[in-house]
Amino acid sequence: MWCFKMNMGKRFLITLLSLFLLAGSAFAYDNPRWFTMPISVYIEKNNDTETVAKAFKAWQSSSGGALRFLYRSSKNFENISNITVTFVDMLPDGSLYKVTPIYSVVSRAHRNTGKGFFYKNQVVIARKTINGKALTSTQIYAIALRAAGEAVGVKPVDNSAAIMSNTSNGLGSRTVTKSDISALNKTYKK
Repeated sequence: MWCFKMNMGKRFLITLLSLFLLAGSAFAYDNPRWFTMPISVYIEKNNDTETVAKAFKAWQSSSGGALRFLYRSSKNFENISNITVTFVDMLPDGSLYKVTPIYSVVSRAHRNTGKGFFYKNQVVIARKTINGKALTSTQIYAIALRAAGEAVGVKPVDNSAAIMSNTSNGLGSRTVTKSDISALNKTYKK
């Protein structure tokens, strides 16, 4: 009889624990995202460095504390920074920026991204359009806002005025909107 009661107790505890785990996963954050804050950011030094840093700072100040960045200026910190931003004249596919997420130390594969976290993100920003026309600082800022949002894991939104708009190529909004912050909060705050 005592053995039967003990087994019932164990079953009850296992069932209770399972319910807690399942309920917790129902309210999980969007993934992938960064596991810890601050996120270290290395931005290649050139005329657009401050413009790109200003874009990251706009996300941080608008996030209500959800995002914090640590800026590294020394080339020595490039390899150990979470996000690295570099510049090219033009990207081969004609896009204005590219964010390459890396989820593992070993490979760039999308392993466990449903439950996972970024290991490192590489951002490349073009300085010219596909036609060879130089982008202005204002355009670089808009592109950097969009790229920074992607680099921290913010999902696209259905608002054409938002930085993370489904229809944006990176030259859209120059202000972090409520829609952008709502998408950010789904990733980092509940």
